[in-house]
Amino acid sequence: GCWGARALLVHQGWVDGFTEADYAIAVVGPGGKSGTQLDALGSYPLRIGGVDVGDRVHAFGYPANPPYSGLDLTYCVGSAETNVYGDWGLLCDMKGGSSGGPWLWGAGDTKDGCGEVFAVTSYGFASDPTRLFAPQLDAHMQAVYNAALEQTPSAGDQDGIVAVGTDTPPTPSDPASPFTDICNSSFISDI
Repeated sequence: GCWGARALLVHQGWVDGFTEADYAIAVVGPGGKSGTQLDALGSYPLRIGGVDVGDRVHAFGYPANPPYSGLDLTYCVGSAETNVYGDWGLLCDMKGGSSGGPWLWGAGDTKDGCGEVFAVTSYGFASDPTRLFAPQLDAHMQAVYNAALEQTPSAGDQDGIVAVGTDTPPTPSDPASPFTDICNSSFISDI
């Protein structure tokens, strides 16, 4: 199915270039063959506030750098750690293409669909290709999530791209940037 984004929300910190705010939410409208994306695919709950260092976690992505092709869902499992910046770290060799992939806590078996998203892959270091890093999902992410709840998930309306301030959701007077609706793409049959 195809579910077009009706609103894309980011934290203002990401707009200003801070990796600590490298996360976003897409609000999708109806589409596909079975109604909403949530009805067809389900979802994982967000875990704001993180996990304990040492907890067993899974990170998922579509890494494209060799030995990966970018076509297969790949995951790493290991112990959560933090780096000097306060971001989450995980021993994992996934690279380019894995950005934005969820980090799940409480996923005992990758096939059971359980767990909570507590982070999303953001970056790695060339000096340490064995680790991935992800920002903490904190009160700033909670503000982005709350703003997403206020957006329009209808098929006809588009709210655009919204940057959320540090602690308050945007007001209707905040400017929004338009974006391309992938459901009108010439590649729709490939999705």
